[in-house]
Amino acid sequence: MATYYYSGVNKPALLEVLSRQHASGMVNALYAGQRALLKAYERYPEVSLVLDSGACQGYRDVDAYARLIRKIGKRMLWCSNIDELHNQQVSDERYQRLKFLLADDEECREKLVWVYQCQSRGGGWHRQGDLDALRRAVEHHHFIGIGGFISVMVRDLSEAQDLLCAIGAVLDEAGAQAHVFGLGNFALLVFACAQRWFRSADSTRWLQGLSSRTLLTIDGKCINARKLTFTGLQCAEQNVGAMQTWMEPGVMRQLFLFPHPDDDLAAEQHSPALARWSA
Repeated sequence: MATYYYSGVNKPALLEVLSRQHASGMVNALYAGQRALLKAYERYPEVSLVLDSGACQGYRDVDAYARLIRKIGKRMLWCSNIDELHNQQVSDERYQRLKFLLADDEECREKLVWVYQCQSRGGGWHRQGDLDALRRAVEHHHFIGIGGFISVMVRDLSEAQDLLCAIGAVLDEAGAQAHVFGLGNFALLVFACAQRWFRSADSTRWLQGLSSRTLLTIDGKCINARKLTFTGLQCAEQNVGAMQTWMEPGVMRQLFLFPHPDDDLAAEQHSPALARWSA
């Protein structure tokens, strides 16, 4: 089964949540080296972790990122390249720089993941990306990241699925697999889980429970839990449980397990179905 990495893990309490749910996490280079998190990595060794470069948040320091990988890379399953959104040329230059900086640390060097900017051709944006460049890359990389996908997903879900199909065809032909950064849409995730090339994805969507008391259901719906008795952390934990089921092949989902999120009256009531979330 494919793996979902719950990203946005920036405090030990969130690692504890993932530990209880037997889930995996993604930490960001902007805070992954904090002392409290370093201790939490040791406290929860059962939680599989990967490292995101923080490039989408504006992190650009390749040398500092290499030092961070040296420091915590052995705890990570893999470490993302410090890519540039919609710019494959700069992303590749940084990848080569990181490989050079990690030349004397083979273990960490091998964990570095090349990232394909799915809407980039050379140094600029291109709607279809550069599948020829992808074909050349997967001759050498049998596991890659797919970056720049969130903007496609936000703009048009049908276009996003078509793009995944085109990329997936190249990956399947090469016998390669990929991680999709930022894939938190229910329908697209269920689709991806049925593809041979799909190995994993991540998003911070589970943290909507913490920030806005939003509960996710096993069929991809959302309900406002502000009028219920859950804390933000409890909502986030319930969201992990729901999203884990999205990754399971062949799950029979109840399409009307919860009321429509706009139905505030129904949302106020503790139905038997909702009781499962607090168990």
